[in-house]
Amino acid sequence: MTTTYTVFRSDDSGVFASGLSQEAAARELLTGDGHRFEIRQNAEGGVTLFRSAASPAGARDLRPVFNAADQTALFLRVIAEVWNGCEAMTDEEFQQMLVGSQFCVGDRVTTGPDTPEEDRDSGRVLSLTAEHGGPGWITVGWDSGVSTPALASTLVIEEEE
Repeated sequence: MTTTYTVFRSDDSGVFASGLSQEAAARELLTGDGHRFEIRQNAEGGVTLFRSAASPAGARDLRPVFNAADQTALFLRVIAEVWNGCEAMTDEEFQQMLVGSQFCVGDRVTTGPDTPEEDRDSGRVLSLTAEHGGPGWITVGWDSGVSTPALASTLVIEEEE
């Protein structure tokens, strides 16, 4: 299965594109705001990313940003960073993040219907992030007295009476 990426504004103001390859997502991050870039071979046998300092810019405005062993490593590093308020994550992580955004701190939740009856639990959302989880993970304080990370897509908001 091929991993695809979504490129979006960090301030939740929009999604630029989804279903992108690793290279296409990196290129979108580097050029989505009007900047130019080039990847050049370097003396060490790897590659160097050059990017314009101003937007829009001509070829003479390119400055080195960082080195990588090859283009794949360079694209992975680009995707791992935020570029002028834009970032990328896998399409799957992005969908999990959207599911997690339906919750609010203090919401009463229960494990979903796919959870075996003996493992079901209820609790309150303590945080919309989780220390040991990525996008889509929240922290729940369970009625059993423990707090743990939980994948938001496995939880259901309980209707309070």
